[in-house]
Amino acid sequence: MPLKLPELCAQTQSIAKTTMLSPDNQSANSVTSEKKEQRLAALKAWLGGLSAHSLELGTLRPASADASFRQFYRIDSKDGRSLIAMDAPPATENSAAFVKMANLLKSINLTVPEVLEQHLEEGFLLVTDLGFHTYAHVLNLDTAHHLYLDAIDALVLMQAQSQPDVLPEYDRAFLLRELNLFPEWYINKHLGVTLTEAQTITLNKVFDHLLASALAQPQVYVHRDFHSRNLMWMDKGNPGIVDFQDAVYGPITYDLVSLLRDAYVQWDEEWYWIGRYVTGKKRNVRVCRLRRILIVSTVILNGWVCNVISKFWASLRACITAMGKIISWVIFRLSWNMCAKPATATKN
Repeated sequence: MPLKLPELCAQTQSIAKTTMLSPDNQSANSVTSEKKEQRLAALKAWLGGLSAHSLELGTLRPASADASFRQFYRIDSKDGRSLIAMDAPPATENSAAFVKMANLLKSINLTVPEVLEQHLEEGFLLVTDLGFHTYAHVLNLDTAHHLYLDAIDALVLMQAQSQPDVLPEYDRAFLLRELNLFPEWYINKHLGVTLTEAQTITLNKVFDHLLASALAQPQVYVHRDFHSRNLMWMDKGNPGIVDFQDAVYGPITYDLVSLLRDAYVQWDEEWYWIGRYVTGKKRNVRVCRLRRILIVSTVILNGWVCNVISKFWASLRACITAMGKIISWVIFRLSWNMCAKPATATKN
């Protein structure tokens, strides 16, 4: 009998605890910790040689962490500024892509960390500090409307400046790799289920349909992680945008889905905000058609959620809960008449 969602969450939490406490995993954590200390020492040595910024090495402290191997540290300068030192191991992280995208977004008047110093061979960057407050920290009933309108305006500006042959293409092969994260990590590894041949054929047909729809959309710059934890609340130039190093050239709705179908927060006003997006794009787009292509991007984005599950056990329950909602929503919407009257926005 299929597991219900609470049972599934309990089962996956048990798996996570067993994995984290296993001797092999503890040994791997010890090695990882040692490597981090070695890299931190190398980062301090590099920062010590940057005389132009009058850095106070004794103030170096952890700033934040993200869903990667990167480490972020905040450091003060003698002129009263705080800056961010980023350690991005070259074996796993593409710092050159970060620098390229930072310069690109800055050139179109979006707020991003400015790269002050770089040592790409080691994976070290010194960038400006956008502050402490992500959207996830400050979103509430009073702030959501203003913050989301700012985020949508920034997204429209980025998309309006898109040019081909600047960023890697989010092509069929790339999209398919991400869709396949769903059967590989979620179905096979986390649910422990093996699809039958007939089920695999059916799933591949669904993937073909989704890929065709995604590739038929207008292609623009795609951040690929445009949501509340990667948008910084700013007094001026809101929002600040971070974690953009994996940007590509792909389907126009992907980032809008990432923002409004955020795995970490949900709002009833999403269709109102979609209206703002359509107005900003100055396109004669029927909302019912936009709903259809949003579904395509939701399913593809779901593959990324599966990848998060595979890497970050601590967030397993939240991710699977979000995934369950997404999958059930997609199944319902795919069987529904997409040109029905748009839903009326309501307030939480």
